[in-house]
Amino acid sequence: MKKKLRLLAAFLLLFALLLSACGQKQNETPPDDPVDPPTVVDPLEPTDPAEPTDPQEADGPVVIDSMTVTAVGLVTGDGVRIRTQGDTDSEILTELDEGTVVSVMGLERGWYKVRSGDTVGYMSADYVEARSEASGLEAYGRVMTASLGICGTPDGETVKTLERDTYVDITGFEQGCFAVAYKGVSGYMDADSLAPEMTKPDEPDDPVDPPAPVDPPTPVDPPTPVDPPAPVDPPAPVDPPTPVDPPTPVDPPSDPTAPKRTWIYKYYIKVNVQANTVTVYEADENDYFTVPVRAMICSTGTATPTSGVFGAPGSKGVIAEWWSLFGGVYGHYVTHITGQILFHSVPYTRNGDNGSLEYWEFDKLGTAASMGCVRLQIVDAKWIHDNAKQGNIQAVEFYSSSDPGPLGKPTAPKISDNEACRGWDPTDPDERNPWKNQPTTVNVRSYVGLDEFVAKDGAIADGLIPGEFTYAASEYAEAGVIVSQSIEPGTTVDVGTVISFTVSSGIVTEEDDPAGSQESGEPEPEPEPTPEPEETDET
Repeated sequence: MKKKLRLLAAFLLLFALLLSACGQKQNETPPDDPVDPPTVVDPLEPTDPAEPTDPQEADGPVVIDSMTVTAVGLVTGDGVRIRTQGDTDSEILTELDEGTVVSVMGLERGWYKVRSGDTVGYMSADYVEARSEASGLEAYGRVMTASLGICGTPDGETVKTLERDTYVDITGFEQGCFAVAYKGVSGYMDADSLAPEMTKPDEPDDPVDPPAPVDPPTPVDPPTPVDPPAPVDPPAPVDPPTPVDPPTPVDPPSDPTAPKRTWIYKYYIKVNVQANTVTVYEADENDYFTVPVRAMICSTGTATPTSGVFGAPGSKGVIAEWWSLFGGVYGHYVTHITGQILFHSVPYTRNGDNGSLEYWEFDKLGTAASMGCVRLQIVDAKWIHDNAKQGNIQAVEFYSSSDPGPLGKPTAPKISDNEACRGWDPTDPDERNPWKNQPTTVNVRSYVGLDEFVAKDGAIADGLIPGEFTYAASEYAEAGVIVSQSIEPGTTVDVGTVISFTVSSGIVTEEDDPAGSQESGEPEPEPEPTPEPEETDET
């Protein structure tokens, strides 16, 4: 018996030793090396178009840890895929069509991290247009948390609290919040807790109270039998109706070949490379860009595209008031189009100096004079810069035609002979512009609302609509500011008629000048840079 006990004890000891050795071997396995998380890139940070990021510089699929919504995105194509990682070999989660609104949580190596409904994944940046601020959105938002408040401002107090899975209308995006509307209440909701969706389930009807019980009807005596009616003669035959001519077919209200408006854009720009003109279009009632509203004179060049349509200007490149160009010169009001092609002013020799204009290049407006960029007068370059910055321009299309466009080809003055003022663009709105005190001839195409003509600045207010109108002289004519004009007040002119004004806001009378001499107020001409024969226009 004792021998059996000793054998059993030895067996248990051996078994315990084996278990101990196995545990040590498992504990000796080294942990996985820690991996640094990828850097989250601001989705709206502009990059230098001359130095694009090479997607091959980084290995492996893109993975972004952040779940913080920094921008709102609009899908620009049909069947665009959301994948589990930023890699074309990764699993496809779903596909979205053009116009779908998504939340954007980061950008790295050409991939956006996005949310659409309950799906979170990665989409190619080539098919998503992201903005840190937007208005006019048309989508729904579903509350993803137990409760979520609607605030009066992005950082204000809560005015209404909604429960999980409540749907709201999304109308915009600002400061990390969606602008929303819900049953008469408008405000902002945290974008991190609101899932954008393009559809929502039908809401159940309000419960209806059951009908009140109705007393049984009182029994009614059977009707008294009535004699049958006398036979009636059949009706006289009626002549068949006179056939009616089919309606005259109506022409379609707009040109279906014109560009179709998408999302919330207001304008579409066409650049005629051969004629050196730029025409801006608005959408008609059917959302086709067929209504010309603004014409600009420009200078293109040998590298300017002669065809092609390029997405919203500035959305993938620079939008800046001043930008360094090739050859040590600078552009004013610069907006990226594609590659190294930009909208900008005629070059300046000094950064930020409005009085250092290359006036000899300004006199070439209306002809091919650049290396490829589209040069404009300041008033036009600033208009494109400001509207691109607000996200109002859908696309820029290049084409070539001897026809300058529906609004014709505007003109620009020749300024090289005016030594006192030629360092400035005559259309520059800067108050220091010496051209404001010079008589200037301005050509204006007929617009509804010509009474908004600003004679002092020699410019037309933005946003006027072409149309037939009767010209009426303004109060400036009585003050002698409009020196001459090509038509008489009261004349009715058609759309596109060119009206010339010679205006001056610097007229000096004897009462204004006690010395009785205008020569004492003449400014000394500033030294101008020597014209350079080489092109210095491009980035």
